[in-house]
Amino acid sequence: MVTSNKVFYFCVQLNKCLFCLLFSLLFSVSSAFANNPTKTTDQPVKQWADSVVQVLAYKGDQLLNQGSGVVVTTDGVVITSAHLLAYADRVVLQGDDSLNKSAAIISKNEVTDLAILRSSTLQQEPVKIALNSVSNNDSLEIAGYWSLSIERARGSFFSFSKRPKFVASELHNKSFAKALLNGSGAIDGRYSLIASIGRGGYGAPVVNRCGELLGIVSPKREMTLKQLWKPHLPTGVEVIDISILTAELSASNIVTKVADKPCLSAIEQQAQAQIKQQAQINKAKKKIKEAEKQVEKEKQARKEAEKGRSDITEIVSNINTKAESLGTENIEIKEDNKILFWSVVGAIAVAIFIILLLLINKKKSSRLAKEELKAATASFGDCRFEGVDSSGAPVAFIVLGKDLMQRKKGLVVGRNPDLSQVVIADDTVSREHARLFVKDNRLNIIDLGSTGGTQVNKQPVGPEGLIIIAGDIVEFGEVRCTLSILGGI
Repeated sequence: MVTSNKVFYFCVQLNKCLFCLLFSLLFSVSSAFANNPTKTTDQPVKQWADSVVQVLAYKGDQLLNQGSGVVVTTDGVVITSAHLLAYADRVVLQGDDSLNKSAAIISKNEVTDLAILRSSTLQQEPVKIALNSVSNNDSLEIAGYWSLSIERARGSFFSFSKRPKFVASELHNKSFAKALLNGSGAIDGRYSLIASIGRGGYGAPVVNRCGELLGIVSPKREMTLKQLWKPHLPTGVEVIDISILTAELSASNIVTKVADKPCLSAIEQQAQAQIKQQAQINKAKKKIKEAEKQVEKEKQARKEAEKGRSDITEIVSNINTKAESLGTENIEIKEDNKILFWSVVGAIAVAIFIILLLLINKKKSSRLAKEELKAATASFGDCRFEGVDSSGAPVAFIVLGKDLMQRKKGLVVGRNPDLSQVVIADDTVSREHARLFVKDNRLNIIDLGSTGGTQVNKQPVGPEGLIIIAGDIVEFGEVRCTLSILGGI
């Protein structure tokens, strides 16, 4: 009777242990699937450029001045530079369709050089207002209607009249320019940029990498209307900060569309990615520790099972010894004890076999967790290309290291945004110009049969490719950039 109770107690404890192990395995598998969501990638869009319009100021039927503006509401409200409207009695707006839309002046502030217009027939999609002001980490761009040539001057006969001393004309093509912040940021509601634009760029929007409005181009504060009416090209670019724009719009009770979250720069995105990566590392470490604890528990359970088997063997041996001493009349008792012994031994063998199988599976889970930790820590630094384009204007762009690591074939550099993941808007760059990819933790580049060719430190790059490192001079056609690699392994 004592033997049967001990066997029953041992079996109950063994079943509890096996149930716990099975539940732990199922939980680990479900957690692995839950923590591996489908990844999505942001696609670059340039919808903000559709919000840019051409501003034409007339005196009677004669065009006095021409510049740029940007749509900020769905009902056709446009913000532009106020000096463009001086002495004009009629204002016309043109979008991508080149159709004239009459506009009314809602407000004009000559102190801030801001004017608010409205055209009920304007159907342009409004630009979003950025939540944060400009910073050194921003990738900036300007769009408007300008020419890089100085406009033709009027004859001296008209020098007494109240109109510009240049001949303004309509432009039918929109221009774009990359820009870099010149300084630390906005001071007294203004900041300056390093960029190359024409006189028609006054009133043009400045946007961040998310296509959100950061300000509009304005003349320097010290310039008078007399100076602005002379044929000229802007020397440097001065911008009215978004804080001044929003205050002017609020004063006219105009509600704009504001971005729902701050636009992060490439450096800020990298910092967030590092935080996320560290969380994944910590999670993988936690899984390893849990697997090691479980293995230790199973070792202890196996020791207890072996001890229980030893105790049962000893009890059965004592029973057999007593049966032998009773003589031939107790032979049946001895035979029953043998059957009981081998039954218990068989049950113990089955239990040990199941425990060994669980140990093998746990070791496999621990190995997979370690592989997950290794994958989580693998990275490559962000690649910054900075230099000048074919016109001598500054150009800079960043290729995220995580994108290079996630794409086996790398990223295509080219002019066509539909075919390339890294876009360089320069006529000397082919639609699909070159390919960047990481192999053996090294950045490689190959030419994709481009027209202008690809060079590294003046060495032509062919289909076989070259390894490039920080400090190398990389040329895409006539766009020349210096490579720097930020962080990574």
